[in-house]
Amino acid sequence: MIPSRRTCSYQPLFGLHPGRLHDRRPALHLVGQKCRVLLRRPGLRIEAELRHAGDELRRLQGSVERGVEVLDDRGRRAGGREHAGREGERELRARLYRKIGQTWARQRQNLREALIAYAEAEAILGPEPAEDVTRWQQEWVQIQLDRLMALYIANSTREMERLIVQIRPLISQHGSPVQRGQFHQAVVTAAYRRDHYVVSDETLHAAKASVDAYRKAGALSEQQCLAQFSLGFSHLWRGEFDEAEVALSKALALAEQIGDAANRVLCLTYLTVLYRKRGRTDEVSRYVALSRAACVDARMPPYAAVADANEAWLAGRQGDLSAAQVKAAAALEALSAWPIAYPFLWVALWPLVGAAAAWGETEQAVGHARAMLQETQQPLPEPLRSDLETAIAAWDTGSVAVARKQLDRAIAIAIGLGFL
Repeated sequence: MIPSRRTCSYQPLFGLHPGRLHDRRPALHLVGQKCRVLLRRPGLRIEAELRHAGDELRRLQGSVERGVEVLDDRGRRAGGREHAGREGERELRARLYRKIGQTWARQRQNLREALIAYAEAEAILGPEPAEDVTRWQQEWVQIQLDRLMALYIANSTREMERLIVQIRPLISQHGSPVQRGQFHQAVVTAAYRRDHYVVSDETLHAAKASVDAYRKAGALSEQQCLAQFSLGFSHLWRGEFDEAEVALSKALALAEQIGDAANRVLCLTYLTVLYRKRGRTDEVSRYVALSRAACVDARMPPYAAVADANEAWLAGRQGDLSAAQVKAAAALEALSAWPIAYPFLWVALWPLVGAAAAWGETEQAVGHARAMLQETQQPLPEPLRSDLETAIAAWDTGSVAVARKQLDRAIAIAIGLGFL
C-alpha cells in the first residue's frame, strides 16, 4: 500500500488550485500541444530533448494525435473519465504527462512546467485501485522518482527528503533495478544539497548502490551514466582522487558511447577540477579545452564559467597573475549569476585571493576569502577554513599584519591542496 498522501502534494510549489487539475483538457491533447510547441521553438535541439525523455516521448511526434483519437474515442464510447482507469489507459495518460515533465525538467529553466506536468500525471493516475495494483504502483513510483530530480535541480532539499522517506518502503519491496538505481541516486543528490557536498560514508554507499542497481538492469542509459558520474563526484569531494578518476573516466566513456552530451559536460568539467587538485597542469590545459567545447555542443554555457575558473588557476600556476585575475573575475561573475548558488565558487575565488595577496591588496583578498565561507558554499577543509576565519577576524579588528600573515599561511596550504 502507498503511504497516506494527497492526490497532488506539490500544488503549493507552482500555485495550482486542486480543482483545476481535472478541469484541463484531456491529458493526451495537452501532450500533443506541448510537443508541437517544442517543435516550433527556435534554437532547441529537439531530437536531443526527445531522446532525453525516453523512447515513448521520442515516438510522440508521429503518434500522439493517433493516441488522442483512439483514447478519446474509447472514452466517449465508454462513458468518459471512468473508462480512463481501464485497460491501463489511466496509466498511459499519466505516463505521457510524466514524459512531458521530464522534457521540461531537462531544460532546467522550466522547472515549474515540469512540476505541473508531474502533478497532472499524479492527478490523472488517481488513487490506488483495489485490483491490478502493480501497474499503478510502478507508474506512481516513477512519477515520484522523476519529480525528485526536478526537486534537486530546484534545490528543494526538504521536499526531496520527505518524498524519499515516503517512497522508500515501496522501492524496497517492489522497485525494479532501474527504479532502485534512480532512488539511490536521489538519496545521493539530496545528501549533496543537505551536506553542502561534504560526502559521508552513507552518501558514498548510496552512490555505489545506484551504480550496482543500474548494472543489474543491463541496458545502457543516461541515468546509468549519471549514477557513474555521481560515484566519481562523491570520491572527488572525499579526496579519493584515484577512485574519482577511475569512476569519472568510466562515466565519460559511457557518455560518449551513448551520445549523452549533458553528462559528458559534467564529466569533463570535474575531471578538470580533479586534475587541478592534483596539480597536473598538462591535463588541466587539455581538459579545459575539451570541457569548453563540450559546453558549446551541449548548449550548457554556465559550465563554461568553470572552465574559465580552471584556466585562471592554470594562468596563476604559470605565473601570469594578470591573466589569472581577469579570467577568475569573469568566471566568478558568471557563476554568481546561476539561479541556484553554485557551491564551488572557490574554483574562481582562490585565483583571485592569490593575485590580490601577491599585489598587496589585502582588503580584496579578505573579501574573496569571506565569499568562500558563505553558508551556500562547500566547506573548506581544515586547517584552511580556520586560517581564513582568523584572517577575516583579524582584518575586521584592524590587525592588518595578522590578517596578511594568516592569508599567506592559507595560500600555502591552498597551493598544496590544488585549490590555488
